[in-house]
Amino acid sequence: KDSNELSIKQREKEIDYIYEIIKSPSQSFFKHKPYDFYNYDISPDGAKIAIAFHDKDNVIIWNSLYNEDLIRFSPHDNRITTMKFSNDGRFLATSSIDQTLKVWDIFSGNLIKTLQLEDNYITSLAYLSTNKIVCGTFNGVVKIIKLN
Repeated sequence: KDSNELSIKQREKEIDYIYEIIKSPSQSFFKHKPYDFYNYDISPDGAKIAIAFHDKDNVIIWNSLYNEDLIRFSPHDNRITTMKFSNDGRFLATSSIDQTLKVWDIFSGNLIKTLQLEDNYITSLAYLSTNKIVCGTFNGVVKIIKLN
């Protein structure tokens, strides 16, 4: 099998895992009904899951080891387009159609940095290192952003 097919299979397994956590109140911290989420990312060590919900674009960072939510926040004025943990798992970058990229400390929930894009928004991103993010925009531009 080629690498694209393997990565698609891996992503499908991740989605199935997240769905099982969220849909079953007995297996998750959601005490009542399952929530409708639209975006997520898993930390490199697998211990934390960032989940974006349709409910006012709230994000939680959930500790999968202890079955509890660590932090809840509303990071953007509009829908989140993508989010990604840093390679060391200490930060979460979120982007939105509000044309911002925000970097969060996942332990405190504090906003570390906000970058405003002009006439464009980020559709995908990845950390190159703790201080550099590569991102693709809606208009097809690829940018490398230094965070310090």
